[in-house]
Amino acid sequence: MCNPQLNDALNISPNFSGRLVLHFMNGELDSCCQIQPGEFIASLTAFIEVARAAGFAVTPTKKIGE
Repeated sequence: MCNPQLNDALNISPNFSGRLVLHFMNGELDSCCQIQPGEFIASLTAFIEVARAAGFAVTPTKKIGE
């Protein structure tokens, strides 16, 4: 298992608890975003699965590449 060390300061409170999305470019921290309560990150496939499970009809209007 990888155990990376973050060498950049994240500028967050020492009392911070939560989830962050970190984006690195060329090995350097490029941006950081806090995930708010009620937000989640998922692939498009997972999002469609959750939407369908919630009762939404998910249908494409056209095929990709048209």
